[in-house]
Amino acid sequence: LQERIDSVKRFALPDENGNWLIYLQEKPKVKKKEVLQLVVLNPLNKKQFTFAKADTFAIASKGSRVALLAATDSTKLRSLIVLHPEQSRIDTLLTDSVQIRNMAFDVVGRQLAWLASRDTASAKNFSLFLSDLKKPIRTIADTLSPALSKGWAPSVNAVPYFSEDGTKLFFGTAKMVKRAEKDTLTDDDKAKL
Repeated sequence: LQERIDSVKRFALPDENGNWLIYLQEKPKVKKKEVLQLVVLNPLNKKQFTFAKADTFAIASKGSRVALLAATDSTKLRSLIVLHPEQSRIDTLLTDSVQIRNMAFDVVGRQLAWLASRDTASAKNFSLFLSDLKKPIRTIADTLSPALSKGWAPSVNAVPYFSEDGTKLFFGTAKMVKRAEKDTLTDDDKAKL
């Protein structure tokens, strides 16, 4: 039995217990904008979950949970959602206008880490967050963390990852992004040739 799935932009399978296939599928463009939907599919029993306007996802190594970032009805708000496919349960961790990147589960899927920034500038500094999917979300590291050298922040260029037993969280750091200084001179005050 073979099934063909068209327009798959990206997909993932868990490292173990691979009953779930997660893929990002392109739908017909709307007003020249790309439209994506995230599909979580068990090809053995055809059980399927579909999320419109989702573009970022992560899966636990043992396949027990899927985290995804989906747009809400509002154009600025996005929801960080955790799907428990075996129980057909969805938990919303947060709904906010924050930009989220590099989500990662621990091996068994009990903890989720991600980088986020509220900054609206093109050059952003990110903070590292952690949730055990039960307690409130915790900030692990940001630009003010005493554990980081002055002028350093969590790096969006490295995906956080957990130790095998889930007791340690590893992440990259980089120098803080400096914003371009705003030009205080008006056009009339600038010298022209």
